[in-house]
Amino acid sequence: MRKQKNFKTLLHHFLIIIILTIIGTFFLPQIHAQAFKRLGVGEPAPDITLKDINGTSISTSSFKNKNTLVLVFFKFPSLRGDKALAYWQTMHDTYNLDKGLEVVAVYCPQTDKNVTDEELNGIKKIIDDNKITYPVLIDQGLGVFSKYGIITLPSSAILDKNGIVTYILSGFPEFGAERDIRTNVKKTLGIPEEIIVKKQEYMPKNKADFSYKLAVVVKQRGNTEKAIEHLLTAITKDPDYALAHSTLGEYYMQEGKKEKAVEAFRKALTLEPNNVQTLLNYGFLCKKKKKKDDAFLQFKNIIDLDSAKAAEGYYGMGTICIDNKVFDSAKSKIEEAIKRYSGWKDFTIDEKIRFAMSYFNMGEIYLNLKDNRNAIEQYKKSFNVYQDLTEKLLREKRDRAN
Repeated sequence: MRKQKNFKTLLHHFLIIIILTIIGTFFLPQIHAQAFKRLGVGEPAPDITLKDINGTSISTSSFKNKNTLVLVFFKFPSLRGDKALAYWQTMHDTYNLDKGLEVVAVYCPQTDKNVTDEELNGIKKIIDDNKITYPVLIDQGLGVFSKYGIITLPSSAILDKNGIVTYILSGFPEFGAERDIRTNVKKTLGIPEEIIVKKQEYMPKNKADFSYKLAVVVKQRGNTEKAIEHLLTAITKDPDYALAHSTLGEYYMQEGKKEKAVEAFRKALTLEPNNVQTLLNYGFLCKKKKKKDDAFLQFKNIIDLDSAKAAEGYYGMGTICIDNKVFDSAKSKIEEAIKRYSGWKDFTIDEKIRFAMSYFNMGEIYLNLKDNRNAIEQYKKSFNVYQDLTEKLLREKRDRAN
């Protein structure tokens, strides 16, 4: 018992360090390192012939005139390298079967000496953990490392069918860069740009949207009470304005006015029963009011009504299972949330926080299951997602300054 208590104490210190690191990172300048000295966009990539982890010789020239190829260079151990390998596996799963995207990873050892069994076993574990199906080659002697002039690990290069570089990524796929990467992959594969049909938005009547926007501005300035007044004005002007009712419920919830929040959310759901954000907020409100069955129903409705946002529902259900100390069920729900969040291309800040909290909750689950090693791994993953979010906020801050 004391050992478990000591571990939790150490873990809390570890988490404090993580939080301080995130805060510090937000205010530090971000450096985008160059990926290669001897390779640039528009240039032919030198052919690579190396043995994979099983000793089979593979040459990148075999992909020419047939497939778009992604080269992923990584080191071990490296959490960013693991993340890059996992990301390109997701892309491989999405575009390999029908579109012909191929991925080849190249492990670059720390020295030009023989790769040790410990290194090989570590790489095999990464492959197993991330279910990597594409070839992983070993740059024995660091010949490819020198030929490409690799500066940053991990780094990736996308090659067209002729072996010409169309895109270079220094580091792991950061939050906000994934859309860029996917666009380039699709362009290189020859997939036409999608025609996006925007869902027609509700047009508020009697200039109710003016009062709504005013409420948002006032709220951003910290005056929630005044913001609520403007939302009530918006609703008076247009009683069918679902977004105003939903936002009113959110503000009431933040102010601790739970019954008023319930009334606002129910009205919003009467007008827009499929609104995921309203269902999610109402679900968490029910959870706060100890009405866990009602909360569970709202989260399940998200899964049933909108498969694209089902991660939010699984996350909510998982948190209820944690509260009820049903950890096996919580584990399956949070795992499903993580799986679905991982496939998203775009996040709001709140969604990214819930994604990070999914890993954090998995850490709590493993901790309660007395699996300390996996608990630490999940907490690290939570930190990585928070770090992505921090870097995004930093970029936005810098863009505003410019």
